[in-house]
Amino acid sequence: MNKSKFVLSDDARTSFHDLKKILTTDLILDLPDDTLQFKIQSDASVDGIGAVLLQITHDGDRPLAYMSKKLTKTQTNWSTIEQECYAIVQAIDKWDKYLRGHEFILETDHEPLINLPNKEQLNKRCNRWRLKLAEYRFQVKHIQGKKNNMADYLSRSPVELAEEDIDERIQYESKFTQTDLSLSSSNNSIPLKITTAITRAQAKLQQQITATPSNTTTDEKTKELIPQRKVAIDKESISDPLDENPNKIIPFDMDDLRKCQEEDKIVHDIKKNIQSKENYFIENGILFRKQQLPLPSVPFVPAGRIRADILKIYHDTPGNGAHFGRDKTTRKIQERYYWPTMITDIRNHLDSCLPCAQNNYRRQKLPGKLKPIQPPEGIWKLLSMDFHGPITPTSKRGNRYIISLTDILSKFVIAKAVRDCSASTAVKFLINDVILKYGTPTCILTDNGTHFTAQLMNNLFQHLGVTHLYSTVYHPQTNGQIERFNATMDGKIAALCNERRTNWDEVLQYVTFNYNTSIHATTKQIPFEIMHGRQATLPFDQQDAIISLTQDPEHCQQIKTYIGKLEDEARKNILKSQQQYKARYDLNRQNLSLKIDDLVLVKTRNARNKFDIRYEGPFKIIKQLGIKTFTVQHVKKLTLTKQVTLDIIVPLVERWNLIQ
Repeated sequence: MNKSKFVLSDDARTSFHDLKKILTTDLILDLPDDTLQFKIQSDASVDGIGAVLLQITHDGDRPLAYMSKKLTKTQTNWSTIEQECYAIVQAIDKWDKYLRGHEFILETDHEPLINLPNKEQLNKRCNRWRLKLAEYRFQVKHIQGKKNNMADYLSRSPVELAEEDIDERIQYESKFTQTDLSLSSSNNSIPLKITTAITRAQAKLQQQITATPSNTTTDEKTKELIPQRKVAIDKESISDPLDENPNKIIPFDMDDLRKCQEEDKIVHDIKKNIQSKENYFIENGILFRKQQLPLPSVPFVPAGRIRADILKIYHDTPGNGAHFGRDKTTRKIQERYYWPTMITDIRNHLDSCLPCAQNNYRRQKLPGKLKPIQPPEGIWKLLSMDFHGPITPTSKRGNRYIISLTDILSKFVIAKAVRDCSASTAVKFLINDVILKYGTPTCILTDNGTHFTAQLMNNLFQHLGVTHLYSTVYHPQTNGQIERFNATMDGKIAALCNERRTNWDEVLQYVTFNYNTSIHATTKQIPFEIMHGRQATLPFDQQDAIISLTQDPEHCQQIKTYIGKLEDEARKNILKSQQQYKARYDLNRQNLSLKIDDLVLVKTRNARNKFDIRYEGPFKIIKQLGIKTFTVQHVKKLTLTKQVTLDIIVPLVERWNLIQ
C-alpha cells in the first residue's frame, strides 16, 4: 500500500472552494419581483411533466418555483404535443397569481407549439387549451432540449401525484320537469335530481379533492372551469312566484290560471259580452276558446308570466319540449292553450333560443350572396398560389406536396412536386420556376398558412415589389381558382400513375402541360396561347419538313395585338361566367344585414364529437372588414377575437319580454 501523503495544489484547493460555494449558494430560490419579466420553461416525458418559473434579472435567469407532476395512465397515452401542451397549461394555472396581468415568456423544446397563442390548433385537445390560455399575454419561444435541463429533469423524476384534467371531468344534473308539481308554501321538497355515471378514476379523484382542504381561490377557479349550467337550472327552475327573473319557470295549475284571468282586462271584457262571442265559453269560472277540429277547446291565457312559462315548458324542458322545432312546439301548445299572439310569440321564442341556435343543423342555404373577384386587366397581374398535400403515398423521389400557381386571367398553371411545405421551399419555387422564367407578377394571392406568412416570404415580396394578398381566414373560396385546379389535377394524376401510386410526381408535368394546352371552360381560350401568343405544338402533331425563316418587322406588334385580343375575350367570358354562376348561387339565399355591436354565433371549427355545439359564442361584432367579412370578439373572453365571413355566422335574435 502506498503511504505517500496526498497534497492538494493551490489550483485544486481554489477549485474545491469555488465548487463548495456554488453548491451552497446558487440554488436558493429568489422572491418574485413584479418589475421584472417572468419566464416559464416546461417539458414533458413518458412519466410526468415539469416546469420552472424564472425571472429575468441582470445576473441571468433566477428560479422562483418548480413544478413536477406525474401523469395518469390515460395521460401517458396522449400524443407528445398533447403532453407538452398539458405541461404548459398546468404550469400557467399553478402560477396564475404571478402571471395574470403580466406579459411573460414561455420556452418549450417542442417546436410545433411555437404558434400556440396565435393559430388554431389541429389537435382538438390542444385547441381547447389554447382558448383557455387566451386570457394570458405571453410569447412562446423554442429552446433546445439540452438547454431545457431543469424542466427536463423535473418531468423525468415527477414528485406530485397525477390528477385528471379538470376540463375533461364534466358532470351534469337534470331535474324532474313535469308541470303537475303543485307550488305550495308548506311544501319545500327538493326536486328530483339525476346524476350521470362516472368512472372509478373520477370517483377516486373526487374523494381526494373532498378529503384535501383547499383555499377559497382554488374553489372559485374550479367553479369557473366546471360548467355549472345544469346545476343552476335545477336551483332556479322552481322558484318564488314573486321573483321576476324571466329565465325561471314557475309551475302553475288551473287555479292560478283562473286568478290571472280575473285580473286581466281583456278576459273581463270577453266574459262580460260572452253571449256575442261565438268562439268563447266559460267552464268552472275559466274562459275557454273553441278551435277548429281536430284541435280541442282550450283555456285562454291572459298576458303575463304564464305565457312565457308555457313557451319555456313546452320547448326548453326535456320532458315536454326537448327543443324541437316550430311546427311541433306550436301544435303541442295549441292542443293545450290559446292566446291571440301565440304563433308570433312561439316563433320569437324559438328564434331566440340559444341552445337551438348553437346545436341545430342548418338545412337552408348559407347566408351571404356571392361576391366574385373581378378579373385583372392583364396577364401576370394577379396570381394565386397554394400547397397541395401531404400526398400519400410518398413518391419514389421523396416528394409529399405539390406547390402550384395559376394566373387568374389566362388560367396558365405552374406546378412542381416538392418534399415539404416550408417557406424556404415556396421562396425557391417562386424565384427559380416563376420569376426567372416568366417575370415578376404584380400581386400574389395565398392563404394564411405559416409557409406564406413567414418573414422569409414577406422579405422576398418587399424586395421584388410584389403585393401579397391573403385570403379570408377559414374561407378557401377566396382562393378558389387554385383549389379548383387541385381537384382537377388529382383525378388526372391518378389516371396516369402506376398501381402503387408512387410515380405521381413524374406524371405531374404531363398533367400540367395538357391543362395549359387545352381550352378552358371559363375563358373559352387556351392558357398556353394567351401566355405565349402562339398555339402549342403537341408531340404527335405533324410538322412541315421545310422550315422557313422570315423577318417580319411588324411581327412584334402583331403578337401584342393578338395577345391583347385574347385577353379581352378571356376577361369578357370570365365576367359572363361569373354572372351566370352568381345568379344560380344567390337564388333563395338571404343576405344578412349586420352592424357593429350585433351579437352572433360562429361555426365551430374543430368539433370533438357528434354532440359538440355546432356554433360557439356569443360573439360581438367589433369591426366590418368587407361586405361579407367581420371581426368578432367573445363577450366573455375579451382577448378572443376572430375574423369570420357571413357563411359561418348565425345572428342572435332578441327575445321578447312577455312578463308584464
